Formats: sequence, structure tokens, C-alpha cells
Amino acid sequence: MIALYARVSTDQQEQGLASQLAELRRFVAQKYLGEAAMEFEDDGYTGAVLERPAMDKLRAMMRAGQVRVLLSYDPDRLSRELAHLCLLMNEADRYGVVLDFVRGGFEQTDRKSTRLNSSHAN
Repeated sequence: MIALYARVSTDQQEQGLASQLAELRRFVAQKYLGEAAMEFEDDGYTGAVLERPAMDKLRAMMRAGQVRVLLSYDPDRLSRELAHLCLLMNEADRYGVVLDFVRGGFEQTDRKSTRLNSSHAN
């Protein structure tokens, strides 16, 4: 199953939940050929804290082997904290989950290490 994760902390964000989810659905239809997906939404939760209702449910499903791909619009939708992103990367690796993003993301290097590709980098 593909997990679509969207998060906003305020109503004033440029990429609201609806627009994030629309982009995620389009991405799944193109890249994953419409494979079954489940949506996880954290509305009104800061990315500085990892404990959020939808994120907690998603992580439990990853541990249970129910998630094949975790797709989010951008890495900062998963977390604003680098330590939390590293934890999520390690958990995804441990449970065989592929992390994917519409914008930015991670890539495997030839040494099997992971590095962040950010569209925000100069």
C-alpha cells in the first residue's frame, strides 16, 4: 500500500491539505500507475514535533509491514526537524518502506547511503 502523508500547521500555508493531496494523487496515478493508496492528514500540527495523530498511525502501519511506499509532497511535510527526518529514514529502511516525494527528496548514492535532495538548496 502507498501511504500519502499531508500536513499543515496553519490555514495560511501556500500548500494546503487539499492541494497537497491532489498533487500526491496525481503523482501516484503517474508514477505508481494508480496503485492502492491510503491518505494520512495532520491538520494544524507543527512539523517541529514528530508525535502527531496521523503520523503515529502511519508509523505503526510501517512497523506492521502494511506500507510499501511513504509519499509526501516535500520532506518538510514529514518533519521540520532533521533529527526526525533521519529517524523516519531509518524506520523506513528498517521496515522496507520506500520514501518518495513530489518535490525534493532522498536519493541512494552508490555507497548505499542516503542524502537529501532539496529544491530549496542554493
